[in-house]
Amino acid sequence: MVNLVGELPASWSMIKLRECFTEAIGGANILSSEYSERGVPVILKSDVQPMLASTVPTKFIPTKVATAKYSNKLVKENDLLLCMRDLSQKANILGLITVCAENQTGNVVAQGVSILRGCLIDRQYLSYFSNTKNFREYIQRVKRGSTQVHLGNDDVFNIAIPLPPLAEQGRIVRKVENVRIKLDAIDLSLKNARELISKYKESLLAKAFRGQLVPQKSDAETASDLLKRIRLVREKSLSGKGKNNLPPVTQEDMPFEIPKTWEWVRLGEIVDSCLGKMLDAAKNRGTLRQYIGNINVRWFKFDLSDLKEMKVEDSELDRFSVKAGDLMICEGGEPGRAAVWEEDKTVYFQKALHRVRPLGGINPHYLLHWLAYQANSGQLANYFTGAAIKHLVGDNLRKLLVPLPPVSEQNAIVSSLTSNIKRLDDVNQKISELLTVSTVLNSSVLEKAFLGTLVAQSASEGTGQDLECKIKAKASAGAQTKSTSKVDSANRSKRKPK
Repeated sequence: MVNLVGELPASWSMIKLRECFTEAIGGANILSSEYSERGVPVILKSDVQPMLASTVPTKFIPTKVATAKYSNKLVKENDLLLCMRDLSQKANILGLITVCAENQTGNVVAQGVSILRGCLIDRQYLSYFSNTKNFREYIQRVKRGSTQVHLGNDDVFNIAIPLPPLAEQGRIVRKVENVRIKLDAIDLSLKNARELISKYKESLLAKAFRGQLVPQKSDAETASDLLKRIRLVREKSLSGKGKNNLPPVTQEDMPFEIPKTWEWVRLGEIVDSCLGKMLDAAKNRGTLRQYIGNINVRWFKFDLSDLKEMKVEDSELDRFSVKAGDLMICEGGEPGRAAVWEEDKTVYFQKALHRVRPLGGINPHYLLHWLAYQANSGQLANYFTGAAIKHLVGDNLRKLLVPLPPVSEQNAIVSSLTSNIKRLDDVNQKISELLTVSTVLNSSVLEKAFLGTLVAQSASEGTGQDLECKIKAKASAGAQTKSTSKVDSANRSKRKPK
């Protein structure tokens, strides 16, 4: 017997899981050719969820097949389901015991799920126990396999179940359910608040890029003037690199209206961009230097905990270096994911990244917010190439449409977004902490429930030992009945005339 709990009340007992029901029935090995669009619903591994099985069927088999071939795999009233297999190594549903919904009577149970029939204790009590922290941790320790994890019968059926009297089990269930209802209501409120924050953040960004977040200044340099300055910079400093052969922005290209002092532009018109150095251990020459790659770039920040090195020649230092104010954008992985480099240290970058250097004093954080806004809205995906594996190639990145305000307004927009989003992120962090507290409270309630400290014991309800004796007596009588039945069947066979 595998004991997963500590000291119990004197009036409680312990009983193996296999003794809590009269019959365990493995699921049906249904052939792929037997599935149909309608018929009898099939209960799959994924349908076994904490507390209650999913009641939305996704697979069916014809009624004739269910009754003719799998009649012994059909759910009956008051059955429990036990998940014996899980497709994920995380094993979130492995070992869960769940109560069948009323409308699942007659459904076929598929392989990987076992039916527990004739439960001799409170069904919901047993289901709650399979959701306790100790039970879940034990399942993680004993799970078997690599691709499709599973449990051996002895792994799960030898688990010791704390056994209070039936009446006390019922009171425990009602207490747990009462607490869960309150915690679920709190969780729902917190998640709704998080959703409202997300929508408010979207509205902030929408206003920002339409010129509605901060006031325009009539005496400020216009975006048209800014573009003229950038063209001069290109002609004088970049030796003609400004000739990008970018398509002009037409009226049809413009997704929404912007202020008259703004301009719709292609990203390539206002930045200098290039891909990083190709990693090739055989061909690379020079001195080993730290570099950042796709994995180091997160949204709005860098993860520099594991910087690697590559050989970079002295003649390549300027071309592949990263400087403060550079916008680093992922070419693959999660195309478009980006952050602004603001570190004092010098690093280099490899080919999985675009280095984008804004010209004319353009605020890189403004471009970063625009990229994130486009990514979240799904618009950035229009610039990706590839079917299964997506990429944001340089030519397409340069074609990205950008609503360009004057520099002074860019700075005001970035300042406003930074402060507002910081406040929203702080609230989101508090919500996450409260949701964690809710989870901990839920776990604590379950722990107390199965240690006998959640509700008071009552001598008038009897003891767990009394219930254990009744369960074992019932099991013994059932075994005797089956044995007698087999003898009677054998005798009838002998009396048959030849």
